[in-house]
Amino acid sequence: MRKKLKILAVITIIIISLGIGINSYFDLGFRTLKYYTTTSSDLTNENISGVKLNQSIKSEEFLSNVGELKSQDNALFDYYQSNKGMVVVTEKNDDKIIRIFTYSSDFKTDNGISIRNDSKDFKTNKGISLGNDLNTILEQYGYQYYERFEQGSMIIGYIDKRNKRTLEFCMIDNKVYSIRLDKSIMY
Repeated sequence: MRKKLKILAVITIIIISLGIGINSYFDLGFRTLKYYTTTSSDLTNENISGVKLNQSIKSEEFLSNVGELKSQDNALFDYYQSNKGMVVVTEKNDDKIIRIFTYSSDFKTDNGISIRNDSKDFKTNKGISLGNDLNTILEQYGYQYYERFEQGSMIIGYIDKRNKRTLEFCMIDNKVYSIRLDKSIMY
């Protein structure tokens, strides 16, 4: 009888562990899983056209790079769209940037921000801009990247585990459609 109880207890523990593991995978998501399986890249000096993570949206340097801001709040973060087409995100009631992104052509975010930008002016620290191809990204950033798919688009991502940030390039027809630089709080 005790042997059957032990076997039943072990099976129950295994089933519960599997359930928690599967649930955690879906809660954390594929992007977070890639964080643990991808080799780290150095993104210490990474920026998009001079705009950096942790930079204040109130600083003169920031405002001279992006122009006037239009705010758009959501439940968790504050979103700001520049009149030049770049979007930056801060935590609620804070002025430090935790996400920077830009898209080419017309796009409407989940937060209702309409973006119109066909400019190739937005560049990463290594010169990647909207419209570049995958080979150009690989030449500049290397092969230590992850791939994921979101809304039918391939995303190439680089992770800096020491500085807790990611740089992602959304690709459509093998061309960079958007660039996103995030602090770890955003993924």
